Amino acid sequence: MNSIDTSKLLPEELEARRRWRKENFKRVSVSPKFVLNGVSDNETLRRFVDLPKLFDLLKSKRLMLPTLGNLIKEDPFECFAKKSFGHLNRAELETRANQLEEYAPDSSHQPVYPPNLSAADFLTFRPYKSRFGSEIKEMTDEELRDAVWYMERERLKNDLVCSCWHNGTVESDAMWKIYATQLGVSIGSSAARMKSGIKMIVPKIYAEQAELNLAAVHYEDTDKCQDGEPWLIKRRAFVHEKEVRLYCDVPFLFNSKFELEVEPSTFIEEIVITPFVEAWQVAGIKGAIEALLKEVGAEKIPVRQSKHMRAPQLVWPPATKTHSEDVVTPIIGEIGETQS
Repeated sequence: MNSIDTSKLLPEELEARRRWRKENFKRVSVSPKFVLNGVSDNETLRRFVDLPKLFDLLKSKRLMLPTLGNLIKEDPFECFAKKSFGHLNRAELETRANQLEEYAPDSSHQPVYPPNLSAADFLTFRPYKSRFGSEIKEMTDEELRDAVWYMERERLKNDLVCSCWHNGTVESDAMWKIYATQLGVSIGSSAARMKSGIKMIVPKIYAEQAELNLAAVHYEDTDKCQDGEPWLIKRRAFVHEKEVRLYCDVPFLFNSKFELEVEPSTFIEEIVITPFVEAWQVAGIKGAIEALLKEVGAEKIPVRQSKHMRAPQLVWPPATKTHSEDVVTPIIGEIGETQS
């Protein structure tokens, strides 16, 4: 989602500007455009969460999408594969760099004074705005590409939000143990359900641009992303996650998280309780979930416990011979009589 240059849309008169901002930046609920990449409409996707997150989703009817910056706290290699920007010429690189100036290191924003400035003149001299402009001009093309990527990644830390889902055809022991061992569940959904059950809350001016992407993550040990998106590349050490990301690049994010409105009865296919919970707790957890589902009008969503750790029962094979002549029963006295 691209930022909109509102400076060209603002009325000149002050009061008219205030009314325009109030009208165009009020929050509205919209059905976003969905873009799928490596995911089909009806594949079952699973999100592993603890019970508090499930209850928050059901009660508040919202799905929280953390920023890329929050994901980087858990894995510092998130979004580490570098974009080359090889398709941009020098002028385009400089334009892009100037658009991203606020994300440059603090050292680039220091005021610039001429050499040999006296102490007396220092108090009255008006410095240049910052070193940034001159630094950009002095960089080689390769250095400028690196600088643009540095600033772009810093921007993405704040603006890119995503929700992580698992796309596995076989139940994953690792996913249960890492994300929902005790008092956790997996929420089943699909691209089709997300399209029908999700709305975005955006400033009215961005309503027509509202877009969500659902894309498969690629697992590569690389420091370059080639033509791919860097936030869709993870190290092979995480291949067990078989991750699909629901993400959005939002230039209007005002806090560390972003919320999507969800309708649970449409959004959720099923809820599966962790296989590692104690047997005596299952009925209570299932009952609490079903009570909340009924409260929010989603009582038709099935709730079950995973059979992943349910051991098969070993059965002694049934007897195949039942005739009396197959069973020898000694008669008392016979043995003694034979011996005599």
